[in-house]
Amino acid sequence: MNKLKTLFIILGIAIVVSVYLNAVLDVSIRVFDPDELEHLHAARALNRDSIIYKDFFEHHMPLLYLLLKPLHLYLQDTISYLFSGRWLMVGFSVITCLLIFLICRIAYSSASAYLSTFIFISHFLFRHKAMEIRPDNVMIPAFLLAVLLLIRGEKYKSKFLFFLSGLFMSLAFLTSIKASYGIIGCFAAIWLNRKRYEHSKTIWNRIFFVGFGSAIPFLVTLGYLFKYSMVQEFFYYTLFINLKWQYNFQPWRSLSIVSMNDPALTTLLVIAWIFFLYRAAKKNFDNALSNYPLIIGSVILLFVLFLTPNPYLQNLSYPLPFLSMF
Repeated sequence: MNKLKTLFIILGIAIVVSVYLNAVLDVSIRVFDPDELEHLHAARALNRDSIIYKDFFEHHMPLLYLLLKPLHLYLQDTISYLFSGRWLMVGFSVITCLLIFLICRIAYSSASAYLSTFIFISHFLFRHKAMEIRPDNVMIPAFLLAVLLLIRGEKYKSKFLFFLSGLFMSLAFLTSIKASYGIIGCFAAIWLNRKRYEHSKTIWNRIFFVGFGSAIPFLVTLGYLFKYSMVQEFFYYTLFINLKWQYNFQPWRSLSIVSMNDPALTTLLVIAWIFFLYRAAKKNFDNALSNYPLIIGSVILLFVLFLTPNPYLQNLSYPLPFLSMF
């Protein structure tokens, strides 16, 4: 039995790695999307003593540019700098796959962990978007780590893990404002599991420590903004400009594009999501650990489909890790 289990693990790892490597092969040959060049240029501007939001326009959150900044500092204005950003995204995609595996293993089972990781890297969205230089590709692993810590905090009743979860939620938000969809989902999951707690104060303790952890990176960022007198510019460009974005409500456009490129897998994921959500609701969400990915993923998917102004494909990359888990 142990030999069979070992063989299953080796085969699972081999299949996942081979499919992943196949997806990575085009990193150095694909045409750069204009958004990728925008992000690389913003990091370059920071190294030339320009102040983001104040000296040049940028409507994204700042964390990605701080990560790209050392790459430009070392490689300067070379072709290698362009591709180094993509290889950085490859590194984050590896972390994303590992976190999907770990979340599934603790919330479901080892078998589902291998299957979910395989489904994720097999999907059109992963092959098309995960290697591009985008805030989403840094935000997603940061948020998945927050979810993993949240689930482990629930399992071990650890205030420290809830605190760390909030910390990474905030870091995810400072990478992309879209992380707020998942953060809302996290608090919804905590609230829906309140009936499991022995004391009514338990839920407020969890919310407090998650909120406390979330506040620290945000307060550090505010301190930086005050130092350079750019608080007004920060909120104007990252919040109000994005809210003023021309509203082009087409929730099914992205789904149709994804479905045309990966019809069987996309259909399977949506059916699985509906089935598991219905089953969990019928049982009044009585399994806390498996509820977290389900509730959080559902909130993200609904926000992306019905509240995101423009139906860009990279927006659907956000719920994909959770859809892969069901």
